[in-house]
Amino acid sequence: MITLQYGFNTAGSLSFSDWVLERLQNKQNVPLFHDQFRSPTHVTDTALGLELAALRGKTGEIYHLTGPETVSSYVFGQKFAAIYGLPEALLKPCSMEDTPGSAPRTEKRIAVR
Repeated sequence: MITLQYGFNTAGSLSFSDWVLERLQNKQNVPLFHDQFRSPTHVTDTALGLELAALRGKTGEIYHLTGPETVSSYVFGQKFAAIYGLPEALLKPCSMEDTPGSAPRTEKRIAVR
């Protein structure tokens, strides 16, 4: 399983990182969930993990390739903006519950490390 990937897309469509960057650079508000949690993983880390699994002949097994930290989409946006020196004030926390069209989800999480 591969979780939220971040990095810049060169294939034409916007990645999550591209979308946040574009909106911040254009001085547009960026609505981000404060109640959705992910373990973001940089695309190069995912590629390395897949390469290592392939080189070791790992097939038929389930691996979870994730980053080391679990954060909300909003906190991810804050960190992203800070790294690139972009205005954090444009980041607008919102709730999944208040977003029309969002699939209903539970927030119960169990972390096993």
